Amino acid sequence: MHGLKSDDFYKTSEERETFERNLEKGFKILDFFVDYSSKLEATTTFNSIVNQVCDSDKKMFDLSSIIIEFMPEFTPAWNYRKKFIQKNESNDQNKLLESLKNERTLTYTSLKKSPKSYSVWHHRLWSITSLFNLEDPNILDLLLEEVKLCFKLFTFDARNFHCWNYFNFVKHYLNLLKPESIDWRKMASEQILNLINDNFSNYSAWFQRTNLPYHKQTLTDDLELLKQAIYTDPEDRSIWHYHDWLLFKRNTLPTYLCYVNYMEESKTFNLYFNDNVRLDTDSSTFYKNESVKLKGTWKPTKLNLGISLLWSFVVNSDEDLQGLAKLELVIFNTRIEYYSLLLTNPNFFNKKIDSEESGFSRIKLVYFTQKTEVDLESLKFYEEQDREWLENDKVSKPVRVGNELLSMPPDVTLDTLRNQLTVIDELISLDSERKYLLLTKLKILKYLDEDKDVDILFEKLTVLDPLRKDYYRYMLKVHKERSKLNCNLDDQVKIDFGDLSLSRFDFRTLLPFFVVRELNLRGNKLTSKSLSDISSFLLLLEVLDLSYNNIEDLESALYSLGSLKRLKRFSKFSSLFIRLNLSGNPLKVFGHETKLQSQIELVYLIYQIFSSQIVVTDTPISENFTKILHIGTDCQCLLGSHEFILEFNHEDSKNHAVLKKLKNRP
Repeated sequence: MHGLKSDDFYKTSEERETFERNLEKGFKILDFFVDYSSKLEATTTFNSIVNQVCDSDKKMFDLSSIIIEFMPEFTPAWNYRKKFIQKNESNDQNKLLESLKNERTLTYTSLKKSPKSYSVWHHRLWSITSLFNLEDPNILDLLLEEVKLCFKLFTFDARNFHCWNYFNFVKHYLNLLKPESIDWRKMASEQILNLINDNFSNYSAWFQRTNLPYHKQTLTDDLELLKQAIYTDPEDRSIWHYHDWLLFKRNTLPTYLCYVNYMEESKTFNLYFNDNVRLDTDSSTFYKNESVKLKGTWKPTKLNLGISLLWSFVVNSDEDLQGLAKLELVIFNTRIEYYSLLLTNPNFFNKKIDSEESGFSRIKLVYFTQKTEVDLESLKFYEEQDREWLENDKVSKPVRVGNELLSMPPDVTLDTLRNQLTVIDELISLDSERKYLLLTKLKILKYLDEDKDVDILFEKLTVLDPLRKDYYRYMLKVHKERSKLNCNLDDQVKIDFGDLSLSRFDFRTLLPFFVVRELNLRGNKLTSKSLSDISSFLLLLEVLDLSYNNIEDLESALYSLGSLKRLKRFSKFSSLFIRLNLSGNPLKVFGHETKLQSQIELVYLIYQIFSSQIVVTDTPISENFTKILHIGTDCQCLLGSHEFILEFNHEDSKNHAVLKKLKNRP
């Protein structure tokens, strides 16, 4: 126990002496058990125990109970019992079930002594999982007993994360059983509510409440409960986490398609989701009509076990799209339940278990190739709000507000948010120095599409939380840029995130505005590794300013931006227009020869003598390049601590530039 000296455990000297004698005896038994187990592993295998279990093995099994009573944390003793039961009882299912129930009893005794032992909880989980897989006739009653046990332990220690984790598995098994005779969810919800009433700061209880089915009629009660909790301690993060979930994250559409475009130059449909999606590429496809599939290939933007926010469908041939009035897209999104992973069958049980938690969700999209309409099925309330999807310049664009309304629970209305804003204002009037009050007000204002006091709130936050002042400056900039996007979705969307000290740029701050054409990231702290999100998701980008950052590896930077196909296109404004600005970066080129071509065609390095700026542009070589430098076709360049000769290869059909190292800079 924390804060107690070892002497405080013993009231008399006799108690101390008795404990020391038992300790010495316990360690002798432990040494004997370890020695016997080692010899057993060296001389035989457990397969030989299937047909014959000798008396000494049974004695060791009994001895393991004594060791567990002495030291519940001793994992080898639990493992020995698992193996012995699996091999000895596998031929008689009734005997096996009885043995597993006895193990539950043993772990219960151990939990009284050591309620936070990994070994004990793992063994109890193994026992109940085995009983579930073996379809014990009393499994429902056993699981309900486990629920009661968990909440009994929570009354002693509500922070016992071992017990909370075990409760999640038990809850999962009850979900699979779908019992009709008892509403275990209601029972669990009432118990969790009791824990919250006992202690508003019980983060685990608030979190578990979010994982139970939510009924519409409880919204008013929960908001009132939260109001009391906030008045009690407005700085308690657990309260605000639940408040945020209640208003904004109880999403009836956990995964939805928030944006789609077709890039004609690459024959690619790009599908942007609100969250990472594991797409079933075998079942998902485009249909020209009810039965004819569009030939093409699915690929995620980032190869991370097939999970991505952006999926692309590359059409095999333009001819397949000719003459089509519309395409129908059917998407299957595979959802894997974490707790199902435990339901792997023990080696003595051969029946296959099918988890209903893993399945497919179906999303339909009708995409008109004539660029007139995008209809998202099951999002009718979005249309009822007078929102629509427009097409402009071959890119579909959501108009106004974006997708905030899509992610709100159906029982949370704008009036609900306004009422909550009133409550927050009342609390701020009493104490305006509370960070979470200000953050919550900012989020509600965002969903209400209101700009009132936003600048003042962010300014207060920088004072109350100076360690995150750069973050608040960035979020204020994001708010202003999103407001501009809401008001003006024209052909040339521009975003300015310059001089914000950003070390990385998260494209999700722009969700669902993936129509950015010009992006200014000048004067930040970005490196070459910070460019992956930009190149992976802002595929419509045409102008990018990365000047005065911390980009050192020029070749890596150009390679990372290679997927931005429109960045390399010839500018319609001017033949000298700079599309990618890397000036003011500590650029370095490693090796004696570096090809700047990478994946971007017609990229040229221009060294401006007087400003010492390095600019990458799509300017053609010939006379435009000569006009800028006035020094001919080849020139001497300064990169980092080296001098280089920049040579343009006119004979190469790809027209790439080659840097050849001259000497180290003195």
